[in-house]
Amino acid sequence: MSEYLSNKIVLVTGGGGSIGSELCRQIASFSPKELVIVDNYENNAYAIQKELIRKYGNKLNLKTIIASIRE
Repeated sequence: MSEYLSNKIVLVTGGGGSIGSELCRQIASFSPKELVIVDNYENNAYAIQKELIRKYGNKLNLKTIIASIRE
């Protein structure tokens, strides 16, 4: 997985949900170039964003977008 995710831009839709947030945690451990979290529910997206910032700080290039992929 490291070769597949390391130094790549990775987008996770539904990143604030239970499965999506776990994917974000695991992806972050492989040092992606950028991790983009998309979710339509601000509270969940904010929670995983804060968790990852606490754990990785400036080592993780993280972007969080509140949006619906249906629109």
